[in-house]
Parts: sequence; structure tokens; C-alpha cells
Amino acid sequence: LLDVNGTASFKEGRLPGALDYAAQKAQLAALLPKDKSALVVAYCGNEHCTAYLSAATAAQQLGYTNVRHYAPGIDGWKNSGAKLDRG
Repeated sequence: LLDVNGTASFKEGRLPGALDYAAQKAQLAALLPKDKSALVVAYCGNEHCTAYLSAATAAQQLGYTNVRHYAPGIDGWKNSGAKLDRG
């Protein structure tokens, strides 16, 4: 999971297991799974946000072939009542 909402938002709450794309994009190749067919999901704020494209494109440029978008974003996740990781 690649969170593209920025580091401040990332610390306030993110999908469990997500990486802070803004803080870790330089190390992305080392942090993503070795298997280039592994699922990589990028998300941002909500269904109207397109910031996820930067992380999705970066993963694709690294050779990942199963890159997806979690369209509801962090807002949708929060509204569903699902658990957030914080800190």
C-alpha cells in the first residue's frame, strides 16, 4: 500500500501496512516486494484525488505489473469505520 497523502496525514492515520510515499519514494524499490507481479495499491484522499498516480506510475516504472488504485482513499476508509494505523 502506498499512501500519497503526505507525511503529516500519514502520521494522523493510514491504511494498515501502508508506506508513506512522500517520505520513502527514494527507497521505493527496496521497500516494495521483490515479486514484480505482487499487488501494489496506491491511494490518496478520496475518489476525486489524482495524487495516487505519482506512486502508481513510480511502481509501474520499477516494473510492477499489478498496480491498482484504492479509489475511496483515506476518507472512504475512515468513513467505513475500518481500523487506521497511527503514528
